[in-house]
Amino acid sequence: MAFAEFEEREFETPLYNQLQRSKLVWSPGQVLEGHVGFDFAALSMDSRIWDLHGIAMPYNGVLLNELRMLWNLRRTRTPRALPNFELNLFLQAKRPEYLKRVAARLKQRGIKGNYWRFRVEEIQQQLLDSLARQVRGKGLVCYASPAFHRLSQLYSYTVSGVIVENSTFPDVLNLSGHSRWNYDQPGNVGVANIEPRYVEGEPLLERLISLGVGQASDDETDFVGNLRNLADKVIECVEQVSQSLEARKVLFFQRLYSIDNVMDDFELEDSEAIRSFLIVQAFCKSFGLLWFVIGRK
Repeated sequence: MAFAEFEEREFETPLYNQLQRSKLVWSPGQVLEGHVGFDFAALSMDSRIWDLHGIAMPYNGVLLNELRMLWNLRRTRTPRALPNFELNLFLQAKRPEYLKRVAARLKQRGIKGNYWRFRVEEIQQQLLDSLARQVRGKGLVCYASPAFHRLSQLYSYTVSGVIVENSTFPDVLNLSGHSRWNYDQPGNVGVANIEPRYVEGEPLLERLISLGVGQASDDETDFVGNLRNLADKVIECVEQVSQSLEARKVLFFQRLYSIDNVMDDFELEDSEAIRSFLIVQAFCKSFGLLWFVIGRK
């Protein structure tokens, strides 16, 4: 498995250039994209995408100011002007992974050889799903991802003007409840994520008991060191959280800053242990978690 050799933005630009036959085009900024889900919208009359979805005539379009999903946005953020023209095509570009080994269940559904897939982000999918339901009959909401992965192909298709013909455009509503889109050809043909497999694990209480069995090792008696390591791991995890949790990430580091300020004002005997404990507690509070310690009698 390997990601495409090019970045998502490198694919977006030539794709959108091909679709911009109309001058009525809008791309939300990154901050606003987090609230609307898509990164490109246009009043598109390009027959290629409409044909892929069996739509005989391009939709008329919709004004963004009329969408219910943006009402709350206008109340909670500084009001800003949205486009005053109608839009009928909404896209969210994705960078795919390229895979050579095909799972049996994918083979059963038509994917025989090398293929691509992209991951569906839950929060983004919810936004796009809401958008698709509100513009149904007036606009089309799709993902867009290349059916190729080499940089040389990207450059060649850009020069030839055939990025659209070599990309996949699955309907957002068809991916509701799924976490991946798998495809081995361009167009609107592919397989949503594989059905979950049955897993039977140990009951929770038995797993907890197994954690508390045996004699304590020397490492386990280093309580301060273990607590410090846990705090370090917590900070490392927060630094890697996805964009959808950015607000909680900021909240955590605000609390971390407050902890440092308070600890600097006092000279405590076990300051390292106290600071580590507070960091873990701040993590739990910021992300809505409970912290339990497994011990031995």
